[in-house]
Amino acid sequence: MHREATWRALAVTYAIVAGIQLYLALTMHVRWAWEIAVACAAAAGGCTIAAVRHARSAGRLPAPDPAEDRVRAEL
Repeated sequence: MHREATWRALAVTYAIVAGIQLYLALTMHVRWAWEIAVACAAAAGGCTIAAVRHARSAGRLPAPDPAEDRVRAEL
């Protein structure tokens, strides 16, 4: 449980930092803020994926259904 909460907390933290950096990039027009915003957004996405995988491996989330993936692919 602690590990899943840690991944979620990291994802939220990185998302907040990405939002702040995006604000700085838009207001100050500096390239480094864009780069940090992109890096933090990628880290937030990675932490979110890790939290979901951990929850699935612990049995708190259902495993993805391959039949649903086939239906989505056909659309």
